[in-house]
Amino acid sequence: LQLQLQVEHAFLRGELPAEAAVRVEEFVNSFDYGYRPPEKEAFAVQVELFPSPNRKGYHVLVVGLKGRVIEEAARPAANLVFVIDVSGSMGAEDVKPTRLAAAQEAVRRFLSELPEKYRVGLVTFSSEPFVAAPLTHDRELVNESLLYGSRFGRGTAIGDALARSVELL
Repeated sequence: LQLQLQVEHAFLRGELPAEAAVRVEEFVNSFDYGYRPPEKEAFAVQVELFPSPNRKGYHVLVVGLKGRVIEEAARPAANLVFVIDVSGSMGAEDVKPTRLAAAQEAVRRFLSELPEKYRVGLVTFSSEPFVAAPLTHDRELVNESLLYGSRFGRGTAIGDALARSVELL
């Protein structure tokens, strides 16, 4: 998501994104391919085979999956915990303005679109995990915690942070 934001920002500025920021696996699910949803099953599979436009004698096989569409009102509430690395490497500027700022913006954007029925929490980590925000419906608390829970430190204790996030659930 951080790289997608970098690419989007470049396009908004009328520039091409940095080559390293363009990764196919980050974008493949960003487009609506018009696949038909399944009628009864959990997923529908759609297959398309055509001659390669770039390599004579080769073919392209596209396999698309479309999951069953569940209306928002029918979805059960859930608990989500964001886990954000705040180690020194997150100050790097290969993603503008910094990796950490891009991650914070991605969380803010996600929270702005997330229905209120979902509770969210925040765990930050460098050498050790820190519960910056417990599970809550209060989006403003989580947004504020993005700033206060973001102290650059040494080390990257991602395993401990993931374990701590599971404890919150």
